[in-house]
Amino acid sequence: MIGWVIAIGTVFAFLALRYFWEDSASWLNNTAANAVERVLGYDARRAMQRAV
Repeated sequence: MIGWVIAIGTVFAFLALRYFWEDSASWLNNTAANAVERVLGYDARRAMQRAV
């Protein structure tokens, strides 16, 4: 029984992390990248987007 709970919890945690990362990457590639470009320039924005 405990094994099933751990397995289901692991699956839910993986899916939540994956969903969270997609939202974070989207935000970084749009909002944060715009701010970086405004302050540091276009080359810094491209470098940041490659890192994400």
